[in-house]
Amino acid sequence: MSTMGEPASDLDQEIGIPPEATLTIPSQLPKPLQLLLISLTDIIPSSIVALASPSSTTLDDDNDKRLLPTGTSGTTGSRLLSTIHVSSESSMRGTVARSLIVGRQASAADVRIDHKSVSRRHTALYYKHKSSSSSSSSSSSSVMPVLVVRDLGGKHGTHVDDSRLEKNGTVELPLLGGNNREHTIRFGNAPLVCRAIIVPPASRKINDGESLPSQQQRKRESNTIADENEQMQQCQISSEQANNTKSTSSGSEKESENDVNNMDAKDDDDDDDDDD
Repeated sequence: MSTMGEPASDLDQEIGIPPEATLTIPSQLPKPLQLLLISLTDIIPSSIVALASPSSTTLDDDNDKRLLPTGTSGTTGSRLLSTIHVSSESSMRGTVARSLIVGRQASAADVRIDHKSVSRRHTALYYKHKSSSSSSSSSSSSVMPVLVVRDLGGKHGTHVDDSRLEKNGTVELPLLGGNNREHTIRFGNAPLVCRAIIVPPASRKINDGESLPSQQQRKRESNTIADENEQMQQCQISSEQANNTKSTSSGSEKESENDVNNMDAKDDDDDDDDDD
């Protein structure tokens, strides 16, 4: 795989990829970070995107499919163009590659976007392990993986979450502990968006300190939602029953009033007969 295009080490070095950059999947993640390339228009041809390695062209599971916006589930008329794993399997240079390159140059870009606003080598993506010191103790630190998005100096730039990176600048997206589980990346003015979906670890902490598998936690959350829906339905039924009771009561009162009026009218008739 490394025979295509330029040698991996020379290419990474040429575009300024640091030695600590890697495409090795961080051990804290259950699977590699997944990128979804989604069209912003219904008329864009699917050929605008070409992958150097077809290692990941479909969504992994139903959980990933739920993260898609309406109309991108892979059915007819779908706006989903491709999916890519951030891993060496997605690079034409194989395991020696330290970054995924997005651009227009077929001989160098692992993700080729055929658009005039995309440079030959437009953006690089890679993992990096960043040391994070604890605020309570300067000697205590942990290694947190991040996804680095690096602009490669193209005229039309790279945008992450609607903010344009500085020329040849970088942004680090936390893969653990961050509040945002999804980020958007734009390459120049190409009519597509790249959604980076961060999958949480297999187990995570909840409020009471107990560690539960995410599947069990999702089931618990689903049960809570189901209970809330059932309570809402019961409230709605009670409200309808109250309205029906009120309606029935009003009808009975009206019938009683009509009976009284009829009796009064009859008494008036009897009075007239007596006058005669």
